[in-house]
Amino acid sequence: FKECYLRPVVFRGYGSFGVNPLPNPIETYIASWLWGKYLGQEAIEQGVDVCTASWARMTPNSLPATAKSAANYMNSQLILMEAVQNGYTEGIALDPEGYVSEGSGQNIFAVRDGRIFTPPLGASVLPGTVS
Repeated sequence: FKECYLRPVVFRGYGSFGVNPLPNPIETYIASWLWGKYLGQEAIEQGVDVCTASWARMTPNSLPATAKSAANYMNSQLILMEAVQNGYTEGIALDPEGYVSEGSGQNIFAVRDGRIFTPPLGASVLPGTVS
């Protein structure tokens, strides 16, 4: 692909069942597919309706907020499902202290007086890049 989305998936495979994954082998897969703008091209031109979710991002000492882990995706899914069920395109999560953290599938930033402002890593965000 000239442009695509890459999703590496690493997990503990077959073996013992339970909460101790250490005896199980590590398996790795990489999926790729064409994927346009996350919220669609019209979102860039027209914007989207968002709400503040009742679901917060996890505390830094409960799960590693900076990891792209399945548990973190569950948090994002809860945020997005709540937003969609209430008629919004996207939900914004707050951190455990009540400050803006991130959207269900994107970082949040604002531009004011030519400066970019974005929540710090301590706000339970998944670090991202500008593309």
